[in-house]
Parts: sequence; structure tokens; C-alpha cells
Amino acid sequence: IDCHHFGLSATEPLTEICAIAEEWKQPFQKAYTESSVSQAFEKLLGLRTDVEQALEKALGKSGEVSPPPAVPQGAKPLSTATKPTVESTTSSVHTKVPERPATPPAAARETVVLLDFENCMEQIWEQLIATPPSRGRSMTTVKIGRARILLSSWEVTAFVTEDGPSAEDLRRAVVARVLVTAAMESAKETGNATSIDGAMNTARVEVTRLQERLDVAKKAKDTESAVNLGISTKRLLSVLDEAGKL
Repeated sequence: IDCHHFGLSATEPLTEICAIAEEWKQPFQKAYTESSVSQAFEKLLGLRTDVEQALEKALGKSGEVSPPPAVPQGAKPLSTATKPTVESTTSSVHTKVPERPATPPAAARETVVLLDFENCMEQIWEQLIATPPSRGRSMTTVKIGRARILLSSWEVTAFVTEDGPSAEDLRRAVVARVLVTAAMESAKETGNATSIDGAMNTARVEVTRLQERLDVAKKAKDTESAVNLGISTKRLLSVLDEAGKL
């Protein structure tokens, strides 16, 4: 795993990372000061980010395979019901005019790009409530338009439970990330990146807000909130950086 955030190499073996995770409390036994604790948690945050990113890449590659097993409970009927509708629409369009197939996809893409903040949050909420993740699952995939976004367990909890001091901040971080990702996917398909500007502006506002909330959590010594907010903020910044290259 690439552990450059933690200060290690880009090819650290999993056994080494597991050993670090098991022994993270040892520094406190030697020098328990506010400075040492802060530095230790910063390094842990970096390691957690590295592992999260590696997990995202791994799940991203197998993302097309994982939906079928998770869907049979209640979501499978919905997906199978939805697909015929799309296929029937496409087939009817193909039968009439060959030029029209370009119009429905374009309209669909615009819908994805023009998603407003509240509408996007509502869609994420509905998906997570419709198919709640199984206990112990660390990552959950949400699909908005043509974009697939991986959510961490604490981000899912922020939507499902709706409580906790940082729940609203985490929800907004996820929505901003989804908006930028959906806009990027649309830009890749259409070749037109102008729609990304609005999503990026919204995301930048949320980054500023998140950094303020992160400072508050650190001052309050709310370690869990600080770590979760820190990782979600870094993920949003990473997506912004990627979008800026388009």
C-alpha cells in the first residue's frame, strides 16, 4: 500500500501496516504530552487516509462485480424494473429516428450536472435508506447519474442516523464530493467541462466550512470527529484537485 501520508514508502506490505496499527499506543507509554499525542494522531490520520485510498482503488476496480450480491434483498427488483424502462425507451427511439438517441443521453447528463445541493443530498439519503449497508462493512457505493462514489462507514452513519455533532458537516462534505464527481463524469462523456465550475465553487465553499469545523473539533479534543472530518475533507480536496485538471 502507498503510505506516503504516514511517511513510509509507496509499497508498504500489509503485514507492516497491521503491525503499526496494533502498536499505535506504545508512544504514549513513553512520553504522554499534548504535543506527542497530537503528532501521533496526525500520523494515524495519515495512515488511515492511505489505507482508505488503497481500499477505494481496490473497490473501484471490483465495483462492477459487487453490486449484484448486495442487491438481492430489495434493491434488485428496483434495478431490474428500472433497466427495462431505459431499454424500452432506447429501443423505441432507435426504431423511429437514428438522430434522436443523442438527445435523451444528453438530457440525462444535464440532469446529473445540474443537480442542486438539496436534491443530491435527498438522492443519497434515499439510496442509503433503501439498501442499508451490512454491519461491519467499511465502504458503501452510491450512484448518482453515471458517477459512482464510495462512502466510508462514518459518512454513511451521518446520513442514516442524522445525529452527532459532525453529522451535518459530513453529509455536506459527501454531497459536495458527489456534485464534483458527477460533473466530472459528465464532462468526460460530453467533452464539455464548463459544468464543472459550478460544482467546484460549491465544493470550495464546503471545504472552507469543513476546515473551520475541523478546527473546532480539534480544540474541543473531539478526536473521532476531527479524524472523520479530516479524512472527508481530504477526499473532497482530492476530487477538487482531479477536477481542476480537466
